[in-house]
Amino acid sequence: MANQAIGEASKGITVDNLVLIGAPLNQSMMDRLNTTDGVRNVSVINLTNQGDPLSAGMSDLEIISSVPSLFGQMRSNTGHFHYNPPGPIGHQRRIDLGNQLIDLGIK
Repeated sequence: MANQAIGEASKGITVDNLVLIGAPLNQSMMDRLNTTDGVRNVSVINLTNQGDPLSAGMSDLEIISSVPSLFGQMRSNTGHFHYNPPGPIGHQRRIDLGNQLIDLGIK
């Protein structure tokens, strides 16, 4: 998504809102996003409070080092996969995410 937003902006298309949820982007990509003309608002929602080892602005080594824990989280729908569970729990988590986006002014 980040590369696509930068690519669209380079074509003269304005990206009003880019929402990064649990995005494993290194700091140089975050800096590039934040300085690209045409990308107006970058909102970062890290899932570190849910145990996600990934967050925007990490080093490449930190991102790579997170891979083993992601496999366990994928099986248990926790951490990075917080919004993934099927059924009522996942449904409620996604509703909560929608409300968080509304609170950020994204509709």
